[in-house]
Amino acid sequence: VYETVSSVQEMEAFYAQYREAYGLDIAAFTLQMETYTEEYYQSAALLWVFFGESSGSVGHTLEKVEKTADGELLVVMQRELPEIGTMDLAQWASFVTIPASAADLPVRLEFVDINV
Repeated sequence: VYETVSSVQEMEAFYAQYREAYGLDIAAFTLQMETYTEEYYQSAALLWVFFGESSGSVGHTLEKVEKTADGELLVVMQRELPEIGTMDLAQWASFVTIPASAADLPVRLEFVDINV
């Protein structure tokens, strides 16, 4: 699941909608929100990517973001899979800076598994 944020108003609406569900009501997040000004959104947008894992031990690294020939925004995340994981479930909400011109593109999210 993903959502694109391309203005201060959209960021405020995003925060209001997801702050409890994703635990965004923390000082670090609200301070970070202040860095995304209208000036920022003139050239960039934020792509929020939501996903879950069967173990909180699984790590993630952004591998690439690119516009495809089909007009999609391809986001590739590495899933760093440990040999032994924990038995807890994890929900992730990650954000990626994208060009403002890509804010309206359909998104294709792919995961590449890496054993660590």
